[in-house]
Amino acid sequence: MRDGYEGVFIVDSDGWSPTVTKIVKVGTIGPFWGWNILGEQRIRLAYTFDEKWKHMSVEEVKARTLESFRSSDWREQEDFDELREGVVRAQSIRELIQIFDRRSFTNSRWY
Repeated sequence: MRDGYEGVFIVDSDGWSPTVTKIVKVGTIGPFWGWNILGEQRIRLAYTFDEKWKHMSVEEVKARTLESFRSSDWREQEDFDELREGVVRAQSIRELIQIFDRRSFTNSRWY
């Protein structure tokens, strides 16, 4: 995969995770082709999965999430330390999803 989507993983609340084999940008979201005044673009993606799904434990999901924090722009988030602590303390995959579900991962107020 290319275009910055290398290593993407998806997991549902029961711990089932497909292998993402391909991600394609299929369009944009919003006016001006998805661009806002701050130069950020919202895009729509299409995913292709391998037929094999594997079950991940909460510890495996936490490890993958914490690993992604080391190799990405997560530290730019104002509440990065709080987010990381929430991941470490989570006792279930549902808790992990809730941590990310209540967040807006954009620095823009235009969305």
